[in-house]
Amino acid sequence: MDEAEDGAAGLEKAKKGGYDVILCDIKMPKMDGLEFLQKLMAHNDEVPVVMISGHGTIDTAVDALKKGAFDFIQKPPNISRILVAVRNALDRGNLVQETKVLRTKVGKAKGNGVQMQGESKALGGSGDDREGGTQRCACADHRRERRGERRRGPLDPPEKQPREQRPTSR
Repeated sequence: MDEAEDGAAGLEKAKKGGYDVILCDIKMPKMDGLEFLQKLMAHNDEVPVVMISGHGTIDTAVDALKKGAFDFIQKPPNISRILVAVRNALDRGNLVQETKVLRTKVGKAKGNGVQMQGESKALGGSGDDREGGTQRCACADHRRERRGERRRGPLDPPEKQPREQRPTSR
């Protein structure tokens, strides 16, 4: 945990990196929080910044979010609200890192002759295996789709199971 006495000092520390999340006030000496946020986002837009203000209006909050803030909390801050914002910001940071790692792995895999297969136009296929010789995807969802079955989503009602035949007593 680290702190800065004003916006300019905070920006210098933030530019050096090493922070997982930054909590920043709107009203600060030398440089206000919105200016800090804008300059930090121009330098490094990956670190999540949670803005905090006792003088904030809805317009200030919207402006901060447009400039790249991860979240906006009004003073006096509720400790559980701060904890949720920090946890969400850390989760986002972890996802950004995982995405970088996966993109690097995919880039290396492409360099080793591994090719993506599918019917997507984005993958270079025409969507029809008769044209251009593209291969069709063999995953379960696409097999189901080719059979005319619909993929079940998490909000779909459970499938009806046939009731067991129970002997009736008379």
